[in-house]
Amino acid sequence: MNSYLFSVGNSTDGHIGLCARVNAASKQEALKKVKHNIEINSNSMCMLDVKSSYLKDADYVCVYVNPDAFTIEDIEDWEELQE
Repeated sequence: MNSYLFSVGNSTDGHIGLCARVNAASKQEALKKVKHNIEINSNSMCMLDVKSSYLKDADYVCVYVNPDAFTIEDIEDWEELQE
């Protein structure tokens, strides 16, 4: 079993950055798992949905993520997990 780090975007240089770490036996399985975890909110594909009670001077903040855009090339790093 390995631990794979997906890294897309770059909030240091751009508007949005996202990292996700998943445990899987292969890169293909890791890709499937990261897409599945993003698709949990498949109706809106909204990963971050902050309601107005937590915000100041805003009604909502919602970050949209397209799970179909993730690829194996988005894996930035991986490490073998200890049993």
